[in-house]
Amino acid sequence: MPFGFPHISLDVTGHFEIMVGGLFSKVNRQSIIIAVLVAPVLLFTLYCRATKVPDLPSDEAAKLLSQAPEFNRYARLVSVGALNHPGDSMQGMAEGEFTFRYLNAPSKSAPIQADAQFSYWDGAWHLGQFSYGCPGVHLDDCRIVHVYNDPPKEQ
Repeated sequence: MPFGFPHISLDVTGHFEIMVGGLFSKVNRQSIIIAVLVAPVLLFTLYCRATKVPDLPSDEAAKLLSQAPEFNRYARLVSVGALNHPGDSMQGMAEGEFTFRYLNAPSKSAPIQADAQFSYWDGAWHLGQFSYGCPGVHLDDCRIVHVYNDPPKEQ
């Protein structure tokens, strides 16, 4: 029998005898039944943990907004409001509200209301776009800014 090829037999006491590469072990039926029942539960648990998307904390959303050159070149963040994490097929998405001021705006000026969209991939959150002036009285006031991100790594 080649090294590493398992040989399994049942002895008279109801134990399975397993020999792999010269190593010998006795395993009773209960152990095999338990292993067969527990293995799918463990695999399912590992799968669920590996595919879970964490919620986007507001401090991380603020960091993503503040660090985006498309944003920080012209504006400074005032605050991040409510973040929404849709479920089901949208679990890798988050939407949020925030306020900002233009860099050249007076400090007493009212902050501008805006919305942001975030996506989760490669184990991290990314800012996809932000918009402000939407919906306004005039659609000409609506500004949508797409943020450049490196493409996701191939799985």
